Amino acid sequence: MTLKIKGRKYGQILAVRPTKKRFHGNVVWHCVCDCGRTRLVPGTWLGRWVQSCGKPGCSLRGAHNEPSARSKTVYRLLKKGESPTELARKFGVTRARIYQIRDAMRLKEEVSV
Repeated sequence: MTLKIKGRKYGQILAVRPTKKRFHGNVVWHCVCDCGRTRLVPGTWLGRWVQSCGKPGCSLRGAHNEPSARSKTVYRLLKKGESPTELARKFGVTRARIYQIRDAMRLKEEVSV
């Protein structure tokens, strides 16, 4: 069952990889939403109850499974060696959001390989 889920899209959510976690005996999947946010979702919920990250306005950002221009810029600058603290200050977000963007972009690279 896990091999059939990996790499599939369920609404706006892309199932990236299974985790070691279980929810009522079901495999929990590491998923990426079209808007770039990540979420852990039980496999049995994909497509039924969960089709996006659930954040308000999610469908308005990052159409067609593309990260926003800002996310791409942040990730590019991180790869060049700029500090997360400086980027957070520059873009007016928290460091936690910078790390979220970094992790989501890494997952997208992992899936496309």
